[in-house]
This record gives sequence, C-alpha cells and structure tokens, in this order.
Amino acid sequence: MRTKLLFLSLAFAAVCSAKDIKTVVLNTSPEMHCSSCENKIKSNLKFEKGIKDIQTDLTTKTVTIQYDADKTNVENIIAGFKKINYVATVAGNNSAAAAPKAEKKGGCCGSGGCKCGSAKKPEQAEAKPAEKKGCCCGSKKTNPETAANDGSVVKFKAKQMSCGGCANKVKKLLTGVDGVKDVAVNLESKIVTVSYDSQKTNAAKIQDSFKQINYTVEEVH
Repeated sequence: MRTKLLFLSLAFAAVCSAKDIKTVVLNTSPEMHCSSCENKIKSNLKFEKGIKDIQTDLTTKTVTIQYDADKTNVENIIAGFKKINYVATVAGNNSAAAAPKAEKKGGCCGSGGCKCGSAKKPEQAEAKPAEKKGCCCGSKKTNPETAANDGSVVKFKAKQMSCGGCANKVKKLLTGVDGVKDVAVNLESKIVTVSYDSQKTNAAKIQDSFKQINYTVEEVH
C-alpha cells in the first residue's frame, strides 16, 4: 500500500513539474542575410526568460524558438527582438510577413525582392532602362549623375556594414536626417551614396549622424 501511495505521489509530482514547452516560428524585419545576423539573434535572444532553444534558417529567413510557456509567451519573445532592432512576426500568420512575397514578382536587381517592379518582364526592362533606378536593394536605387542635377551628392565608406540588416539600419538612419532626399547602399563596396538638399544640410552633418549607430565613416570621391 505504501509503495502504491509513493508511486502515485511521485507521478503526481512529475506531472506538476512538467514544463509546457511550445514552439513558434517567426519572420524578421529586416530579414536575416548572413551568419552574423543569425549569431546576433541567437546570442541575444538566448538570455530572454523562458527560451529553451533557438534555430535559424537563412533559406526560409525564419527563426524557430522553443520556449517554456509557464515563463514566457510569444508577445514577450517578439518584444525581445525589438531590443536588437528587429521586428518579429509569426510566420504564416501575419499579413505584414506575407506582403514581401508579393513583391518578388520583379526586380532590376534580379534577386526577386525588388520593389521597383521595373523588370517584371525582360522586354520591359530593356525598353525602359531608366526605370531601374528604384531598386530596393540599393545597388541601383540612385544614379549619382542624375541626382546631381536635383541637389548635392556625397559618398561615404562604411566599413562596418556587413549584411542586409546593417544596410537597412544605415538607410533608416539617414532617411530620417532633415534634408536627405535619397540613400543608396552598395554592400559589396560598402559605399553609401546620399543625395541631399544643400539648403537644409551638408556632408559634415550627414557624416556626423553615423555616430548615432556607432559607425565611423569616411567621405570618398
């Protein structure tokens, strides 16, 4: 009898102590583009309360997280992403997360993620090459020669840029500077081209604004 009671007590204790482990798959904005993005997410999110495991997938651009539902929830996990300047949404369950897929129909950059839509059809791209200046990847977003006719242009070498997340951070910063009209980023050369209104700002002020994200840049010609 005592043995039976002991067994029941242990079984009850095991049930009470069992953890409610759940899994959530998230999309991020900006999307992950390299191992540095993955490491940044993993190294920071692992310290959030209740997080048990983090898996990242560069192919699907998703982050799969196992968590203890008794200690945290999806809202808290999403809030953790905000601490490292990422916006996280539940994969396949949010219109904002699904929106970028519709934009992959065309793109002058050829990556399928361009918003300009100038190359939805190859023949259209050949007939209207001037439209290729609006690519969201930044490689052809601004034609410095054309921009010079509308205002002033300055270029900076940003050696600290290493991925798409870095590029988006730079764009977000500079587009918020009063007088800046356009920002183009080339990750390969690490060159940031800025078109601006010289009546409202100047190259020195734009260069100084990089300090807000702890970037040290140099003007190039």
